[in-house]
Amino acid sequence: MSSRSPAAPGSAQDRGARRRDRRPFWKEVVRGEVPLESYHVPDELPPLERFENAAKLVRHFKTAHYPTRRLWLTFLMRALDLSPGARVLEVGPGCGFLAYEMCRRGYDYTGYDMVPQNEEMWRVTSRFYGLDGKVVVADICEAEGPPFFDAIFSLSTFEHIHDQPRAIRRCYELLRPGGRFVVFDGNILDPRMWWRQVVMRPIRSGGRQGGLKWVFGKGTVYEDYGLGWRGKEEDVKSIFWWRRQLRAAGFDVVTVLTSGYFRPALRALGLWPFAGTVLAVAEKPR
Repeated sequence: MSSRSPAAPGSAQDRGARRRDRRPFWKEVVRGEVPLESYHVPDELPPLERFENAAKLVRHFKTAHYPTRRLWLTFLMRALDLSPGARVLEVGPGCGFLAYEMCRRGYDYTGYDMVPQNEEMWRVTSRFYGLDGKVVVADICEAEGPPFFDAIFSLSTFEHIHDQPRAIRRCYELLRPGGRFVVFDGNILDPRMWWRQVVMRPIRSGGRQGGLKWVFGKGTVYEDYGLGWRGKEEDVKSIFWWRRQLRAAGFDVVTVLTSGYFRPALRALGLWPFAGTVLAVAEKPR
């Protein structure tokens, strides 16, 4: 009786086996087989009235108990697969609600943000709560350095980055072997995305944003997209684009889903790629 020899490290067979071993984490979340994570919510807020993103931080804390919010946090934490004291990088921390959460969980947190005001807002927030995490003004596309981080994640930021493939490659280079890369981003295949961008956004912005300008110009790079940073207007992609780009950068793809997969009817009909946010999870080979 012959036995199959173990796959060589780094081979296609070995990568496939490791991907299969890691799939259950998101299936458990989808099926509700793991308890939902809870956000840390402070009793009081720092003095942030002068910052444009302050309202977003307040809204986050007020809605942190919503089951859907807790579901996304559960998916994120299971996807990152972090150990205590892990070095974590967030691309685009914005108002800082996940920076606060990661620091409260005891991780060594760093955020790269192109908006100077967001870095200043985090300095006020971190001093107020006595947190050690840092946010620096940096363009992920230009980031350099040896593999340092145990995990990198980003929420609703890559759609605005001026060179997404380059940013993905930089994340790969900054990760230690075995480190996870997790992205939540917009989905070009979702009809609701088109409704919001083509119909509702021009109405709300008085015609300054969205509409045909978005349809034909969403790949345009603006030197000052907003608050002094270089970027794009919702250049969202599909799950298929994300799979290709992650593999091209050298990642092992753990899974690429949309939030539509969490809805049983869409999952049963196979329509989940056309609904909800893209949820991409990849790992740098060891």
